[in-house]
Amino acid sequence: RAQLLRVATFAPDGRLHLLEAHVLYEILDRGRPVTDEGALGELVATTLDTVMRPLIRYALGDLVRLRARACACGRPFRVIEYEGRARNTLAGPGGRPVTLRAIDRAIGAPAGVDFFRITARSRGRANLELVPSGSRGLVDRDRLVGALEA
Repeated sequence: RAQLLRVATFAPDGRLHLLEAHVLYEILDRGRPVTDEGALGELVATTLDTVMRPLIRYALGDLVRLRARACACGRPFRVIEYEGRARNTLAGPGGRPVTLRAIDRAIGAPAGVDFFRITARSRGRANLELVPSGSRGLVDRDRLVGALEA
């Protein structure tokens, strides 16, 4: 039987609480614990209430951003933001991981663009391809490139 691991639940403000009552979660950046708010790391789980087939430092493959050590709603659980799968990241400046969610935030939903595609190249280079809508003249290419470079 597959083991279902429920990781988080929504807080009243829409953020995610880690469910830490029966599972020890670690947020790791290259094997070191993430403690700073806003820091990105991979979520690792150790089950505390499973006698048969416990998970011990099981890397889930998910990247999360630590947002708070406890929620303003009063629950003692850490607050996280899901950033995506670790295998879907690109290497940014200095080897810093760039998630697909960060790319989506940088590009947003610009006027005149229906879809975009980024193809990662070697040496930190990437190609940005845009599929314009019928309003081609609305696309601010320089703003998009600047946002991605940042």
